[in-house]
Amino acid sequence: ESYKVNDYSVRGEGDPHKLIAGMYFWTWRTEEVLDMVKWMRKFNQPQKSIEFTGFDMQFYEGAVDELIDAFKGNAEAQDKISALNEMLGKIRASSRNNRGLIAVGKEEMEEVKSLLSFLKRSVETSFQTQDKEWLLQNITIIEQYLGKNSFLWRDKCMADNLLWIKNNNPESKFIIWAHNAHIQKTNEMMGDHLSQKLGDDYKTFGFAFFNGSYTAAGNKGLTAYNAIQAYPGTLEYLLEQINEPIFILDLKKIKSDNPKDCEWLNSQLEFRGVGSMGGLPYEFWDLNVSDNFDYLIFIRTSSPSKLFD
Repeated sequence: ESYKVNDYSVRGEGDPHKLIAGMYFWTWRTEEVLDMVKWMRKFNQPQKSIEFTGFDMQFYEGAVDELIDAFKGNAEAQDKISALNEMLGKIRASSRNNRGLIAVGKEEMEEVKSLLSFLKRSVETSFQTQDKEWLLQNITIIEQYLGKNSFLWRDKCMADNLLWIKNNNPESKFIIWAHNAHIQKTNEMMGDHLSQKLGDDYKTFGFAFFNGSYTAAGNKGLTAYNAIQAYPGTLEYLLEQINEPIFILDLKKIKSDNPKDCEWLNSQLEFRGVGSMGGLPYEFWDLNVSDNFDYLIFIRTSSPSKLFD
């Protein structure tokens, strides 16, 4: 679904509103993301320089659609894909009240595995290298979706998918956009896996703010929520004392140049962790910020993103 945004950003085809909305999550369906995609379209003329893609695995529909398109005219494969799609729908329905985690019975899983094995063999024997790699990765997305029995599984899969994209675009550089918690370099999050694989080639920019508001889903629905103003004891409160509305803190340089003077920065500090859930009674958690981020972007006052229909 995310790759399809390139229909517009690279080739100027399609409606960017619909393409962005097709990525399911409301967090993307904002005026700010739309402005970015439109900017990418301008930047890509006359020559493509930037591609838009995704790396999450919480939906299987796009992967199934790719298989359907690829096997047009192959009646046996189409029957298998149809059976697979029906089973996936039942699994999703039964897991709907399980906080997004997937629960699959043993017999169901065996049947799904059999269908996926057939499709893998069919891809291997029916397609050339580039198409083959793409379709096998879409099957992997389905397998990842079915394996989501913990929140850490999602982060491992997202890291694996990013590495797959990188390996298929070895000359490219990447900007990865995700919540602070996902990009952090510890606690088995996505960034932990990427840091282990990529070493110093993986650089993290965390975001922090002192006060303001943000868009989220919560007890008032999907709307703007007032943030808890950073209080004494939080890192954001200390950063506010610098009295600059926006700045980037170079944590790597601080650690290397002034290790003794900044020992406090290497300890557990209260740090804002709020994300897509709004109206929570707490927004700060203990985190060793310097272990997890190379740079920290501080914005004094946050304003909410603007959703589009």
